[in-house]
Amino acid sequence: MEGENILIEVRRSLGGDEELRALASELAAAKVELIVAYGTLPARVALRATTLPLVFASGNPIDTGLATSFAKPGGNGTGVSTITAELTPKRLEILKVAQAVRKTRLPAIFPRREYHEEGVLMSYGPNAREVQRKLVAYVDKILKGAKPSDLPIEEMSKYELVIDLRVAHELGIEVPQELLLRADEVIR
Repeated sequence: MEGENILIEVRRSLGGDEELRALASELAAAKVELIVAYGTLPARVALRATTLPLVFASGNPIDTGLATSFAKPGGNGTGVSTITAELTPKRLEILKVAQAVRKTRLPAIFPRREYHEEGVLMSYGPNAREVQRKLVAYVDKILKGAKPSDLPIEEMSKYELVIDLRVAHELGIEVPQELLLRADEVIR
């Protein structure tokens, strides 16, 4: 429980490598037990700037140099891969099923449901709560003595399709019933 047996130090950055490196060094100086990083750049900088255990949520950790393999990540980091090679074709397939979207000349689909607050028509990507749940499980294991290098990186396997009918209506788009039936959530 936060405040009872765990203290969470939060740092946010919109900056680049230098600011992230300073934040990672600040956390190391504060003697935190591990770092949780959202995104490839913060994870990469934290791995280079400290020797603290790292739990990350990022794109493909192999291609981006965060790990040597999914099964045995090596180094001091592990976590959740939120984007797989299979995801892009699936997004394109959804856009192809939605002919009405194509006619608008705005064939856009976004990777996270959070973009719906900005007026996005569709999103297809990992459920943020599920990613956070998985990260917390890694944090728990590391705090209990596990080494990040021994914890395999988990690839997200369940993605959610969210369609905002308010935006479709505003744009004059009729979303096919077939696509609506495939959606995990339809915002009305």
